[in-house]
Amino acid sequence: MLTSTTNQNNQSLIGHTETQRPRSGGAFYGQSSGLLGLRKYRLTGLFLLVSTMIFASVALAINITTTQSEEEQIVLSTTAASIKDAKVVARIVTDLLDSSAVGSNLDSAQIMESASSLNLVDFLTDSEIVGLNLYLPDGATAWSSSARSVEMGSDQREIFENSLSGSIASGLVQGTSVTGPSGIVYDADVVETYVPISDFETGSTAFVLGVTRDVTTALSASIRQSRSAIFRSTAISLGTGFLVLLITVFIADIRMWKQRVLAINSERAMATHELSVAKMNLANWELRQISSEREKILSTVSHELKTPLTSMIAFTDIVSRNQTGEKASRNMKHLAIVKRSGDHLLTLINDLLSSNRMGSMDTALQRDRFEAVDLFDDLRSVTGPILAAKRQTLAIEGVREDQMVQLDRRRMVQALSNLVSNSSKFSAEGSIVLVESNIEESEIQIFIADPGIGISDEKLAEMMSVDADLRSDQAQDLGFQIARDIIGAHNGRLSIQSQSGQGTRVNIAVPIGDAG
Repeated sequence: MLTSTTNQNNQSLIGHTETQRPRSGGAFYGQSSGLLGLRKYRLTGLFLLVSTMIFASVALAINITTTQSEEEQIVLSTTAASIKDAKVVARIVTDLLDSSAVGSNLDSAQIMESASSLNLVDFLTDSEIVGLNLYLPDGATAWSSSARSVEMGSDQREIFENSLSGSIASGLVQGTSVTGPSGIVYDADVVETYVPISDFETGSTAFVLGVTRDVTTALSASIRQSRSAIFRSTAISLGTGFLVLLITVFIADIRMWKQRVLAINSERAMATHELSVAKMNLANWELRQISSEREKILSTVSHELKTPLTSMIAFTDIVSRNQTGEKASRNMKHLAIVKRSGDHLLTLINDLLSSNRMGSMDTALQRDRFEAVDLFDDLRSVTGPILAAKRQTLAIEGVREDQMVQLDRRRMVQALSNLVSNSSKFSAEGSIVLVESNIEESEIQIFIADPGIGISDEKLAEMMSVDADLRSDQAQDLGFQIARDIIGAHNGRLSIQSQSGQGTRVNIAVPIGDAG
């Protein structure tokens, strides 16, 4: 009933410990492998997202800046060419007007008629000029190289008005409709250049010559080339910096993840250790409870057995002394068997109690300083009746009276007597059990040899095992285990040399302590 209750308590407490601890990290332990992968590189992912946005912003800025810059550049270069061409045309128109002696008072029809005599086809064909227009100061078209009359747009009007102050004005007009020298109408990006032509008499602007130059192809090529060059240099610079930062962020991500994993493993190890400690404490508590109950039971049983057994042995002696008559000899023989069996049973009970106390043997030793010869005198007295029953002899050799030891005398006599008793039991009647002793440096060496039936290899391995069962039903096993525990409590060593049918030799070495 006690063991069952203890097991239930263990299961309850262990189960409570196992279910409590993981709650601290449960939110993390339950994550899927995919989510863990994302968490592992979340810093790198954030860096890539920010970098993508930066690259997109830089690309847009480059595109806008490049376009504006190239537009300004193409206007400047085209204006210079247009001014050069316009001066040539303006000189021709001026000469024409001067030769006609019409001055600035010439009306549109007369100007158109005079200008029509100019052969500008070859000039327009060899240049990028798609249109020449001669405007009056009010913006009205006096003459156009195109048969198709096109009104001045708002963009052209703004540039035209800047030229009325007497200076050349130029500007880019995108997506305007133009008519080429061949008469084809199309949309193009053009640079409008307006050159004022002054009246020599009055000094005021008499006409404004408008030169329309198609820059669609040149502008696109220039923007594309410039954008490509800027993109290339920018991409190299930003790409190098990006790779360096990416590698740095990736390494930082890996290190942070390793630290995170180490922290998790440390927490798991701590939880496992705490659980192991809890289980160990429960196991130790259970063992203490079992040991306590076993000691109580053995003490009770031993006391109940020893009381009637002592009485049986005492009355056997009384009955033996009062035997007379012709059956006295047979009765004495039978009573002797009863007494020996009783003594043997009493020895087993005492050994059983001793084995129960082996767990506290190291603290129960009572070391005394005495001569080694006294130890073997006690051994001879204790084992004398056992050996006499089989007419065996105990031979003790190598002991000197001046050799001192410091041991638990009673325990060592008990250990040696158990070993000698085993030798007697498995040796033939009339045989000799030899005990040799030798003290070297700081230990006493004792050898017990008998000519008995020996021990098989399997049995010897079982007896020498650390986990040998003290509940064996063979008395020599119990006596041997008690002897081994007593010698072990003295920090000694015990070994056996034996083969079946060739006898047994027990080797003992025990430190003699501060023997002086």
